[in-house]
Amino acid sequence: MRRLLSATCAVLIMLALSFDASSAIAFRNISLGDKAPDFTLSSLDGKEISLGSREGKIVILLLWSTDTESKRERSAELLSVVQAVLDEHGDEGVTAISINVDKDDRDAIAGVVEKSGAKFPTLLDSAGQVYGSYGVFILPTVGIVGKDGTLKKAFGYTSDIDKVVDGEIQVLLGLKTEEELAGALAPEEVVEKSKELKDADRHMNLGRAMLEKRLFAEARKEFEEAAKLEPDRAEAFIELGMVLVKEGEYDAALERLTRGLELEPESADAHAGVGLVFLHTDQLDDAIDELEWALEIHPRDPKIHYQLGLAYEKAGDKKEAIKLYKSALKFVFKD
Repeated sequence: MRRLLSATCAVLIMLALSFDASSAIAFRNISLGDKAPDFTLSSLDGKEISLGSREGKIVILLLWSTDTESKRERSAELLSVVQAVLDEHGDEGVTAISINVDKDDRDAIAGVVEKSGAKFPTLLDSAGQVYGSYGVFILPTVGIVGKDGTLKKAFGYTSDIDKVVDGEIQVLLGLKTEEELAGALAPEEVVEKSKELKDADRHMNLGRAMLEKRLFAEARKEFEEAAKLEPDRAEAFIELGMVLVKEGEYDAALERLTRGLELEPESADAHAGVGLVFLHTDQLDDAIDELEWALEIHPRDPKIHYQLGLAYEKAGDKKEAIKLYKSALKFVFKD
């Protein structure tokens, strides 16, 4: 068993180093433009509701769970966001269905719904009917079904999720163009960068070039300079922390990665880096928590699957470790 795991790890290390998993998709079994699979589920208050009963309307599907605190918080926020969109556009043919995928925790589900103030129905997918047929990658996830019954958009949680959901609905209603939405979500930078910020960019690029050549000491110096020039630049601290992990300076690495998380709380790389610090210092429960969090943010990154597998293997859970190694390989070869 040990040799099997070690061989798998060696293959994954080589593959993961060259893999770029920069994009994630919300569903694996349905693509944009496909007919959205119909379903019929019971709601929290015992009513049978189907997607087909909303035919001719724009339907916002919100799939979520309560199995971690972060998912509960994000789900409550998303439920509130969708309710706000319905308050604004409900009279224009827009409706919503909330789908919880937990096995059996009605109290927790009801608590999140109550906290959010959502008035639209929450259906219970405890058997995984919708979760499986749509092929959900990450929770919470939003899918938008058009009036013709086809999937128009699908995306996971982001920091500007309120603007994303409202903007996509406005596009479907003809109130805004795709170009206008893109501009609202990513406005062009019109302010000329200062010399310090330009120098910080240069040091970041040099640091990454050094990393590609595996010149860690040189990369470290470049990221340190970038962090000095731009002290609010999260990626500088995160990259520096990851280099320090490679050099075995775990206390210093944790300090830099923590600063990176303060600046960018949703950084999968930073959470993974903190997880690696805990892994190398045998704080295995903390390592698993951080790597699970990183995987929740970036579920298709094979490096995180691999690293989490290492943590489980070190903790003695060989079954879970092999599962994660296999999933890492699946994403490498599939993508």
